[in-house]
Order: sequence, then C-alpha cells, then structure tokens
Amino acid sequence: MANIVHVKKTTFSPFSASILWNSIESLLYHVIYAAHHCYAYMIADKVIYGQAGTYFSLIYFAISLVSSGFEESLSFSYAVIKSSKEKFKSLLFFPILTQLWTALGILIISIIGLKWFNSPLLSINNITAVCIGGIILSEIMRKSLRRFLHLSFCNRTTAASEISLICVYVSLVWGMFYATTSLSLFKLIFPMLIASCVATGILIGKTIRLYRRLPDILSDAQSTPLVRSHRIYNYLSQFIHQIFSGNMLIPLVASYYGFNKAAVMELVRNIIYLVSIILNKIVGPTGEAMLAHMRKENNKSIRTIYNAAHKMGAAIIWIGIVLCVAIFYHKNDFLNLELSLAVFALYLLEHVSIFYERLLRVQGHAQRIFTFNAITLLAALLISPFAYTAEPYRAIGALAAIKALHVLLLRRYGYRIHSRTAPLEIG
Repeated sequence: MANIVHVKKTTFSPFSASILWNSIESLLYHVIYAAHHCYAYMIADKVIYGQAGTYFSLIYFAISLVSSGFEESLSFSYAVIKSSKEKFKSLLFFPILTQLWTALGILIISIIGLKWFNSPLLSINNITAVCIGGIILSEIMRKSLRRFLHLSFCNRTTAASEISLICVYVSLVWGMFYATTSLSLFKLIFPMLIASCVATGILIGKTIRLYRRLPDILSDAQSTPLVRSHRIYNYLSQFIHQIFSGNMLIPLVASYYGFNKAAVMELVRNIIYLVSIILNKIVGPTGEAMLAHMRKENNKSIRTIYNAAHKMGAAIIWIGIVLCVAIFYHKNDFLNLELSLAVFALYLLEHVSIFYERLLRVQGHAQRIFTFNAITLLAALLISPFAYTAEPYRAIGALAAIKALHVLLLRRYGYRIHSRTAPLEIG
C-alpha cells in the first residue's frame, strides 16, 4: 500500500475501509460456507449432494445468461449512473427490471419445454421448482445491487448482506436436518430462497437511500451507446466463461459420469473459494471501485494499482499451472484425487482470469477481453472430441491448460497497456 502514493487521500480512505470490510465478509462467509459443504458432503447421500450441486449450478448458469453483461459493466458506467436520478433509473433500475422479466419468461418457457419432453431435470416436486425460480429472480437483483454498492464503497452494507445470507442459509439447513435427521434436495434449496431474499432486502434498502441523495437533473445521452456496447461485449465474454465454470461443468459431469463425480466437483468448487477470496472478494472489488472513482486521474496512479495486482496474481497463476501439469502424470485415483486436482486447477485459473478482467473492464477494454475469451472458446472447441472419450479428469485438465493460456494473455495485455496508455473515457 505504501507504493500507492499517487492516489488521492479521499479515495484512499474508502479503499482502506473497503479492504477491511471485504476481508471480514469474505473470511466469515467462506469459512462458514466451506465448513458447511464439507460437513454436508460427509453427512448427506452423495447422490443428493451431487443433485443439489447440479441444480445450484443450473441456477447460477441461468443467472449468468440473463445478467452477466450488465453486472460486469457497472464499473465502467458507474460515474454516469451516479450523475443523476435519471441516469440511475435508465442505467441501473430499468435494466435490472428488464432482467427480472426476461428471467421469468425464460423460466416459464423452460418449465413448459422440459415437462413436454419429460426431462429428468424436472424430476422434482413443484414446491422445489418454485423455490429454484424464486432464487434465480432474487439472486439476479442481489448480484447487481451488490456490485453497485461495492463500487459506491458501501462495503459495510454488502458485508452485512453476505454474512446474513450465509448465516440464515446454514442455520436453516442444519436446523431442518437436526429436526428431521435427514437432508433432502428441498432442505438444501429452500433455505437459499429465504437467505437470498433477506440479503437482497438489505441491499435494496441501502440502494434506495443512495438514490435519494442523487441530483434531480437532466443529463445528455451521449454516453449511453458506448455503455450499451460495453455491456454487449461483457455479456459475450461472461457467456464464454460459463464453459469453464462449475455452472456448466457440474451438470455435464452429472449427465455423463453420474452424481457421485458431480459431488466431487461441487465439493472442490466450494473449497477453492477459500483460496480465491483474496483475489475476487477482498482486493478485486476494492481495486475495481478505486479505478471506477479514478477514471480522470493520471495514468501513473492507475498503473501503480494494476502493477500491485499483477504481482499479487503471479504466485497463484503458477500454482494453477503446476497442478494442471501434474494431473497428467499422477497414476493413483485415491478418493478421486486426479479429478479433484483437475477441478482445483481449472477453478483457480478461472478466478485469476476474472480478477484480471475486472481490472481491465473498468477501464473500457471489454472488446479486447472478448477477443481473448473467443480465442479460449475456439481452443476448447478444438479439444471437444478428446473430451468426449477421455477420463473426466483429463478433459477438465485440458480445459485448465487452455485457461492458463487465457490468463497469460490477459496478464501480457494488461502489462502492455498500463505501461503506455490511459483508460477509455465515457460521457
């Protein structure tokens, strides 16, 4: 932090508070979350645990399909959003409302289609299906508002929201378990609906208070086309990211190899969150918020922040690469060790790539980020014939190798632009 001498004091103070609150939130949230999943993996039937992981993956895949381009663009358009109540409504409120209606329409069409084809994905009772729909709607709103409040340095509120979510969820799950001495799919999904609604309510209250403090003026619309273009590129990039995420891989593994293998992936995915909290829960949101507030600062300040982040990610990248290479030479399959290592490497590199992308995205480089993601997608498609015939750990390991290349491209591009250019301006 001593190296960030070019940052204004008015920005540095919220930065320090943001780091503190993000640390408290992340450590509490992810320790509780990882402990919950480890215990659930031991207690619950592996098929039930794998089922729950599959449905949660589908839930967050659906959310990403609807909201990712918008959520990831908030840092770029933040200065415009906070300029007036009119911009707040047109660039934040109405897009969230549109996402909710879109998600509701897709849910209705999907349920009708799956029932028509007698899909096993709907081999659940109607109450559980309604809970899944409710979670999707609540989480779309929660994720967008949380990102906006992170950018506004309202980290005390976002921390209270996240801690409330995990505490309510875990309390309900294990309260129901000790009351009935069993875990079912419904008992793992229904508590998330309640917890998500509680957390979203906290964020809505704070967002309304921020809105009331905005100036009630009319502003020009020159920045709107650029913001929308930025969101389109971000949406395409986030769609490609889903190929490398558990949201798509876990349902695929469940389909091809059964819920037992999916259970291993779900467990590893939740453990890796403990490793990634420094990047994408503590430093990432805070660095993104700082850059969003510093769009008109000199490039030297921005370069200092990015270089610090660049060094922070280096060790984690090499851990992922070493694990990725090691799985191809490991001969034992004790407790699915090879699959666990492959999943660990892939998820680790995925979190690192998201970290670099959010630092580049806030400066307006969405189009180049999409180009790198498109290259990654092409490489994944080229190895798809191998993935169909290989063992699951080898197929996922190959994806991890491709993701390592993606991360290296992002690092190289970030280093190059911050050594000579300033961020893009809007408005």
